[in-house]
Amino acid sequence: MLTKLLRLFSSGPNIEDLHDFYAKRGRLDEHAHVRATYRVRIDAPVDVVWGHLADIARWPDWSAGITDVQLPHGVAVDRPFHWRNGIHRIDSRIAVLAPEQEISWTGVCGGFLAKAVHRQLLVADGDGTWVTAEESMSGPLLPLYYSDAKLRDSLVSWMAELQRVAEAARSAAPRAHAAATQDQL
Repeated sequence: MLTKLLRLFSSGPNIEDLHDFYAKRGRLDEHAHVRATYRVRIDAPVDVVWGHLADIARWPDWSAGITDVQLPHGVAVDRPFHWRNGIHRIDSRIAVLAPEQEISWTGVCGGFLAKAVHRQLLVADGDGTWVTAEESMSGPLLPLYYSDAKLRDSLVSWMAELQRVAEAARSAAPRAHAAATQDQL
C-alpha cells in the first residue's frame, strides 16, 4: 500500500534524463504512470506524411486542438518549441529528427508536473506509410486524472488528423498535376 502511495507522488526521471537517455535513444519511460501506443497506415507517401509532422509551425492547420506554436530557434534537434494542446501549455524540445523515419520530443506541461516522451515512427510501405505514435507520461498524482486509455484516445485522434491531411494532400497532388498539364495543352 505504501509503495503504491509513494508511486502516486512520483514524478519519474527529470526532464533532462527523459530527453537525453530516453527520447534520444528511442525509448519511452517504461515505468511512467501513463503509456500508450497507436499504429496506423496512412495512404500517402512517407515524404508527404513526414512533411506534415516535421512542419511543427503548421500543426494548428491540421490538428484541431493545437494552437499557439512557437519555434524560437527553428526545427532542429535539441531546439525548444512551445505550444498549446487544448488549454494546456506544453514546453517541448526536439530529441530526434530523422527525415522520413522519426520525430521525437520531450515536453513538460503544468510547470514540471507532467513530463512526457512522444515518438512518431514512420515506415514507408509502397505508396503508403505506417506511423506509430507512442508516448509515456509521468507526474505527481497524474494517474488520478489521466490514464493509458485517455492517452491512447489522444494518439488515435492525432493520427486520424494526420491521416486526413496527408491523404487529402496525396489526392490533391494528381488533380493539381492534371490541371497543370491541361493548361499546357
